[in-house]
Amino acid sequence: MEKHRSSMNQGEIYRVLTENPPLQNAAERIQHTERRDKTTM
Repeated sequence: MEKHRSSMNQGEIYRVLTENPPLQNAAERIQHTERRDKTTM
């Protein structure tokens, strides 16, 4: 039962990761916006 529960938990985590954009992608987006602000200024 314990193993089955853990596997279900992993699937849930994977689903959340796939549904939400990765943090790395968000960080890259923020860096790009910061660069644009610096270039405009």
